[in-house]
Amino acid sequence: LYIDGPFGSPSEEVFNYEVSLCVAGGIGVTPFASVLHTLLDEWQLYKLRRLYFIWICRELQSFYWFADLLCALHQK
Repeated sequence: LYIDGPFGSPSEEVFNYEVSLCVAGGIGVTPFASVLHTLLDEWQLYKLRRLYFIWICRELQSFYWFADLLCALHQK
C-alpha cells in the first residue's frame, strides 16, 4: 500500500488503477461528484473496477443532496 499526495486535481489519477480510495470531508466532496457521475455511464472505459469512497460530514442533511447519485452507483 502506497499513499501519497494530494497533488493536482483530487480526481486526476482515480481512473488509472483497478482499485482507488477517495476520501473527502464536508464540501470537499464536490470534485468527487464528477468522478461518480462519470462512473455511472462510462465505467467500462476505465481500468477502475472498485472504488472506495469515504465522506465525512458534520450534518446528516449534507448527505441528502448526494444520496440519489450514491444510490444510482450502488445499483450499478
